Amino acid sequence: MADDYIDFDEVFEYGEHAVLRGKKLEGAHPIVAMDHVGAILQQKIDKLAEVLGLAGIKRSDLRGGSTGRGNAAQEGREELRRFWNFILSLNPKEAPYDIGAFFKDGKLGSLAALKADDVKAKVASVLLGFGVPANANFPNATTWKAALTARLDALSGAASGHTGALAEKLASTGDLEKARLDFLGYYNGVAKPVVRALLNLLGRGDEYRSFFKDLTVNEGPARDEGPEDEDDPAPTPTTSPTPVPAGVSPMAGSAGPGANLPAGDATTPLAGTSDPTR
Repeated sequence: MADDYIDFDEVFEYGEHAVLRGKKLEGAHPIVAMDHVGAILQQKIDKLAEVLGLAGIKRSDLRGGSTGRGNAAQEGREELRRFWNFILSLNPKEAPYDIGAFFKDGKLGSLAALKADDVKAKVASVLLGFGVPANANFPNATTWKAALTARLDALSGAASGHTGALAEKLASTGDLEKARLDFLGYYNGVAKPVVRALLNLLGRGDEYRSFFKDLTVNEGPARDEGPEDEDDPAPTPTTSPTPVPAGVSPMAGSAGPGANLPAGDATTPLAGTSDPTR
């Protein structure tokens, strides 16, 4: 899964990785001057470093936001799991809620590898599910919306994961965003297509993703976000109450967790799934 948002610190991480990997293709075929492609990419990286320096920001300052971002992401994952477990405690035959409006295809999916921005997007998507007609009377909706909104707010410090004075400085220095976007324009619009074309020409197309770290960053444990599960196991039906936010209890008259729901893992679609393309 690709990294959908490349922040200031990741410009250096992903850019330098691409430059280093690209050196292995220099001279591989006369049709592409990979040394020239890499040199321009390095110039884009150096430009951002220069603008950061003029703004009085160090690269170590950028990395400093990782801990708070990781904590917020972990709390967001846990809230999503709690909500999913609560859904499993409901009896779909008594009230056919639209589970697909909360979770795409009616599946929780794997949360372990999601970065903070991905968790934020997933929480925001779940909140939209309360707005569909089928979920108008969803039990304990007010409490759940408050809990999920709190997690969303915690994740919304900035897409880059920085807060306080540093976030203000990053936001107020227009040249920084300009330099980041200039890098991305070349990285995504030139370097990637050139490398893909060259590798295909060499019969090595399967190596493409290894040249660009943002294309594989979410395939393993989340970066800089603390210890994680290897994957999200299926919520196992039990006779004990499902963990929910304080003051929340399953819908009156509902069966135990997982009752009347399909057995299987957390990727099994639930009854009431909405349009799978959502």
